[in-house]
Amino acid sequence: MTSEPGPVRHVLVCADKDCRKRMDGNLAKRLRRAVAKHCPDQDVRVVETECLGKCDDGPVVALHPDNMWFARVDKPPARAIVKRWLRRGKPVKNSRLLKPSLRRIRSYLE
Repeated sequence: MTSEPGPVRHVLVCADKDCRKRMDGNLAKRLRRAVAKHCPDQDVRVVETECLGKCDDGPVVALHPDNMWFARVDKPPARAIVKRWLRRGKPVKNSRLLKPSLRRIRSYLE
C-alpha cells in the first residue's frame, strides 16, 4: 500500500480563544480561498490549530517549513502572506514577525 505524500507547506492558524476573540472567525477560510486562488499549483494546507503560544500577538499565523510567524493577522496581511510569501517568496511588507517556535509547530504536524 502506498500513501500520498503530505503537503509541502502548512499554514497554521491559531484558533484558540485568545486569538479567536481578536479575529472575525474567518481567517482560516480567507487564507484557504487565497491559497486556492493565488497558489493553485502549490501543495499548501491551511490548518486551524490550538494555541501556538503567542497569545499577546494574536491572531497568529505560522508557516511550515518556512518557519515564519506573523502576528496580528487580519484581512490585508492574510492576503499578503499568500500573495507575496507563499506565491513569490518575497517578504510581507508591514507585517509583524514573531520569534518562531519550531517545537510548537512540530507537535501539530506529527
